[in-house]
Amino acid sequence: MMAFDSSNLVSGLYDRQTRDLYIRFHGDPVDRIYVYLDVPEDTWQGLKNADSHGSYHHEHIKWDFVYEELTDTSGWPQIGASAPTDD
Repeated sequence: MMAFDSSNLVSGLYDRQTRDLYIRFHGDPVDRIYVYLDVPEDTWQGLKNADSHGSYHHEHIKWDFVYEELTDTSGWPQIGASAPTDD
């Protein structure tokens, strides 16, 4: 998973086997997670390397791929200080 320095995107995760791209967006009061289907790996690489992750998402992903919102996010990996430890 990659954390983004963005006012809109929190983080992203790419599944090479299914070509699914998961993106967590800042939300109020809760973040939302969308999965974009059948995304080529070079699009994921472009998002990771973009100067502006939000702009790249808007220009190259948002309107180009079928997507759906995940309603059960309990399995979404956590990062940061609040993430559970592997004790």
